[in-house]
Amino acid sequence: MPTPEMKQWADLTAGDFERYPVWIGVHNYDVDEPWYEESDEETFRPWTGQLPFAESRGIALVAATFELADGSVYPGYCQATPKDWDKPLPPIVRPDGSTITPASWSATHGRTKLSVMGLLSPEIFVGGRSFDFGLGHPTRRRDAVRSFYAAIRKKPHEVFPVRFAAQPKLATGITSGKLDGFFYFPNGASTFEIDRGEAFLDEDGTADAPPESGGAACETSVAAPAEEATASASGASVPELRSEADLRPADFERHPAWVRVQGLDMGEPWYAQAGKFTVRPWAGPTLVAPEKVFALIAATFVMRDGSEYPGYVKAIPENWADIVPPPLDLGDNVTLQAQAPKVLFGGSPLAILAEQRPCIFVAGQRIGFWYAYEFKKLCEARLKFYNAVGKAPERIFPIRFQGAPGLADGIVAGEIDGFCRIGLSRAGSGPRLEIER
Repeated sequence: MPTPEMKQWADLTAGDFERYPVWIGVHNYDVDEPWYEESDEETFRPWTGQLPFAESRGIALVAATFELADGSVYPGYCQATPKDWDKPLPPIVRPDGSTITPASWSATHGRTKLSVMGLLSPEIFVGGRSFDFGLGHPTRRRDAVRSFYAAIRKKPHEVFPVRFAAQPKLATGITSGKLDGFFYFPNGASTFEIDRGEAFLDEDGTADAPPESGGAACETSVAAPAEEATASASGASVPELRSEADLRPADFERHPAWVRVQGLDMGEPWYAQAGKFTVRPWAGPTLVAPEKVFALIAATFVMRDGSEYPGYVKAIPENWADIVPPPLDLGDNVTLQAQAPKVLFGGSPLAILAEQRPCIFVAGQRIGFWYAYEFKKLCEARLKFYNAVGKAPERIFPIRFQGAPGLADGIVAGEIDGFCRIGLSRAGSGPRLEIER
């Protein structure tokens, strides 16, 4: 079989689904084919075999029709999902012989069967662009929602509910559904959100097109400059609060160290204003102790060709590899015991990137190098990174970074050889870390 046409998930268009109504994930299906090494988890190719696609080992994206509340119809696609999608995975055997019994998908994603939408991953094509319906992190919602409504030029009541269905006999399993709004089913949470996004729109229920940023609409949310401190209703001084996703170079020029509020400032009257990822400037008289405080430190990133860029890195303790995180609450009185990074990732030297989470600023954009299982986001970030830098990988990597001196104890330096993710692993083995360039 000759090498097929291959495309990255983020690059698929309505025209691709007109030519081929089913696209399958190469990394899940073509492991024995000669072109496999040219692919990653985001690579798809047309399915030219018998329909309906019924392979349990593969991921299939199938052409679908989206009907809005006002009766208008748009093209799109969704991921064919097995009918037993909520069946828990088999027990996981640890290196010491003990086992972990995974919970079902819905039990760890809001405790609702509606979380199947996170697996179906419906995307609609509007004006030559694709839009998903995931709300994502609260700090990024406004731009994503406004971008969608600006493209579709309709009000929420004209859009939702949205009904979508794949063309008949393309794939087995679940290939249709109804969306009452944008959804958020966070992993490990017992709650979920479904929201039509009215709060992010203008008074007349519309949205103007946001300025082009060179990336996906939901990728970046640039916060307006904030004052150094404000006063709360009680008269107490409120520090400058930021979401980590909104931090920019100017923030680190004003304050070279930012610390996470959650768990640190619980006794402050303004604590209720903070979210899980809210940070504030570090105002302590001494160095940040990373074993006690989650701290982001201004850093300089030096590429292989000698060019320098600003960024930041999380300070981590010297013994980071041996620290066991707290257990994860999965709900229904079920907890998942965590493992130290050294054990979880089999001693891989790449595990430090999962702790340091280095982020670089390029052309005003914040780009990270750790993506765990978020392969689509890695693909989008990589494309954005290379477009902004304008250099070939051999001129970029390895990137060496060094945190500003005199801010934190522990480790604030390191080296990046590419974008790090958790790859597929053999049954019975732990997660495997891989580098993508």
